[in-house]
Amino acid sequence: MALVNAARYFGMIFEDRDASNNCVIHDKLNMKDSKFELLHVIEFTSLRKRMSVIVRTPEDKILIMCKGADSIIIEKLSHN
Repeated sequence: MALVNAARYFGMIFEDRDASNNCVIHDKLNMKDSKFELLHVIEFTSLRKRMSVIVRTPEDKILIMCKGADSIIIEKLSHN
């Protein structure tokens, strides 16, 4: 739910999930719908302290979205 709310904040609204497990997302900025194939969900655990969702974009790229405490996410980021 946190990822859906964050996406909404940036103008990307979850509309539906189709029979093929695609997430239909409405982009308020470009006024169009796009389908993202849900590939995997890595649930939140007290050990990981974050949740991740892996999708295939309409451009056929793999995208991972992660939500967690700032202190956990920042330590996982590259120093470069």
